Amino acid sequence: MIGCSHQPSPETTSTSSPSEEVPIDPEAKSFEQWKTGTYQINASLDSIQVARDSSFEMSKKAGGSAADALSNVTDQLDDAASAISEYSEGPKSKEDLHKNFASYDDQRLQAIQACIGALETLDEVDETITELQKTAPKQYQQTLQEISDSVSEANDALSEAVTGFGGKLPPDEAPDKQPK
Repeated sequence: MIGCSHQPSPETTSTSSPSEEVPIDPEAKSFEQWKTGTYQINASLDSIQVARDSSFEMSKKAGGSAADALSNVTDQLDDAASAISEYSEGPKSKEDLHKNFASYDDQRLQAIQACIGALETLDEVDETITELQKTAPKQYQQTLQEISDSVSEANDALSEAVTGFGGKLPPDEAPDKQPK
């Protein structure tokens, strides 16, 4: 017939539909997760170090309860950095990951938990800095803001590390996040 063409049904023209997912190699996925997670952990460590150095220097200048609070902030920042630093490097190659896949996968899951713990610590630091900003003399406001900004950058990077490693962030409405 002229002018009539038979269009095959969609089931016969395509061997896979666009909505079908191609299976992902777990090792390749894990290697990419490690690359993303470690990059973000290192970014967070850099920001934590900036905040830590500033809070330490400021604690030497401040007096009374502000000095104590800043000393505590310095310690908390040290704790957060310590918790995540062991996860700042992942497998050196896909071959290395392949040889030790189970171990690296366990470490990846541990890294997620360490990042979540560090996020909680950074939230406490942020609360302390916010309280200090309310009462600090003008000459300290800029440094406190810089500390707050660095903590925020570290927090953002750690959030990206959690998701980069394939984890999920805790819900925003966790009991310790609700207004008191």
